[in-house]
Amino acid sequence: MTINLDISTSIIGVAIFNEEHNIHDFTHFKFNEKDKNLFNKLNAFMKFLEKYKDIELTELAVEEPLERFHGKFSSSSVIVLLQKFNAMICTAIYLKYGLEPVFYNVKSARKLAFPTLIIPNGHPNAKHLVWEAFSKAFPLIHFEYSKKTFKLVEGTYDSVDAAVIGLAHIVSKIKNKQRQILIQS
Repeated sequence: MTINLDISTSIIGVAIFNEEHNIHDFTHFKFNEKDKNLFNKLNAFMKFLEKYKDIELTELAVEEPLERFHGKFSSSSVIVLLQKFNAMICTAIYLKYGLEPVFYNVKSARKLAFPTLIIPNGHPNAKHLVWEAFSKAFPLIHFEYSKKTFKLVEGTYDSVDAAVIGLAHIVSKIKNKQRQILIQS
């Protein structure tokens, strides 16, 4: 099974796809907001992954961490922090499961997963447009809503982003197989 992650220091989106490309699990892990120690967060996430001890994880696909300034949440210190934490999570998964991560740029992944999805430049809520496309493609996925605000619960967009990375990974593998067949013929 392929584990797909959208890593941040507050929430990690998780989507697991089986060999038939069906979603096996679709969730997120929310860190303790008060704990700023990256090693504590790493340990907490690795404990969370123990719930998958009975399945064989064979591949790891990860959304690339932010690399350049983009909006109010991308100061140089935030970018460095995300890069560090992403590396820590990927290294821990490699050491525990032997899985080398395959990284996908978020925009490229969206295009692979949903080629007809158009997100206008400067759209105020691109993640919601991606969620809409995902929820139409996977109508059996249950989404949780806040009882107070009636909005999607925190972490939903992160889970969707992880699933988009998984879909991009699947499409990429299929395209690579098709290329190999063409090369061999």
